[in-house]
Amino acid sequence: MQEIENGNPRRQTTIKILAAIFIGGLIICTLFSNTLLTMTLPKVATLSVQKGRLIYTFTGSGTINPKQIAALTQSAGGKVEKVYVKEGDRVTQDQRLVSYDSSEARWEIEDQQASMQKLKLAAEDLQTSFKEANQNANQADINRARVALENNALDQELQAKKIQRLQVMLANNQELKAPFDGLIVTVNAQEGLSSNSGGPDVRIANESSGFELELQIPASLSSKLQIGESLEVSIQGAAMKVEGQITDMQNVQSIAGDKENSTTSFAAQKNVHIAVMDKRLKGGEQAQVNVVKTTVSDTLIIPLKAIREDTEGTFVYTVEERNGPLGNAFYVKKTVISVTDDDGKSAAVGNGLFEQSSIIMESSEPLQDGSRIRIE
Repeated sequence: MQEIENGNPRRQTTIKILAAIFIGGLIICTLFSNTLLTMTLPKVATLSVQKGRLIYTFTGSGTINPKQIAALTQSAGGKVEKVYVKEGDRVTQDQRLVSYDSSEARWEIEDQQASMQKLKLAAEDLQTSFKEANQNANQADINRARVALENNALDQELQAKKIQRLQVMLANNQELKAPFDGLIVTVNAQEGLSSNSGGPDVRIANESSGFELELQIPASLSSKLQIGESLEVSIQGAAMKVEGQITDMQNVQSIAGDKENSTTSFAAQKNVHIAVMDKRLKGGEQAQVNVVKTTVSDTLIIPLKAIREDTEGTFVYTVEERNGPLGNAFYVKKTVISVTDDDGKSAAVGNGLFEQSSIIMESSEPLQDGSRIRIE
């Protein structure tokens, strides 16, 4: 009896040790299985929401074009005799550009002048007949002679006007002159060929009107620009910079969007016209404009690629932390937001988020609201 009682403490100790080992094993197994479960969860990369400012940057390129171009052509369509200019030449007002073969027009004038001389000779004969009729006192002959003289005078008047019109046409059509100081843009006139055979004979840019560059700029940036604002324009290939001034901004009708992978795309555009005045320009140069604008005040900023859309609106996935018996667990939470502006890379959020909110940027698997996740 004594031995049994003496053995009880040893047995109890053994039982306690075995129980501790068993419970420890259960805890280890539970922790291990939880770790294994965690390893199978979708892995996400997160970002903490911060306050900041949107930076609107844009680099656009286009062609420098004259603002006013005159297309000049000889209206009579005569044969080109000589071309005095080439593309890129600077010319002054009334400078001769092209001369035309005017031999046919001159011959026509000479023929009409000969007809005028005949009328004058005929008038002398009619005057003699009128005098003879007066001497004979024959009233019928006098009347006939007077009418003939009057008709001859009218014919001479009409013939003189015809000759004058031909001379004006000759003066206007024998040469093509510059209507203003300008720059020759294109020359289609070719010596020996008729005018109008290939479009305007000469196209000339009005130098006093200057040049223009047209760009398509994102609407989010163009709203930060103003009519009359100056921009620096770089002329490519010439190591030259000139000052331009915004003269007009117009909406582009088509608005493109890209919702691939449920992400939003803000692609509204505006046509911006930039006037450029510089004597070194000739037109046709390739130009580039760099624009950088920053918002005035800080606001909550998130990357555009974190924003998603569905039938209910715009949202982001945020991380929700929950306490559990085996530690904290993390879950996906769908958070509806409102986007007030964007700069092409980041978006300003009006509501739905707070500073230091943790948003999901990327995930190893597709996510759903309420899904458990592990954070990278």
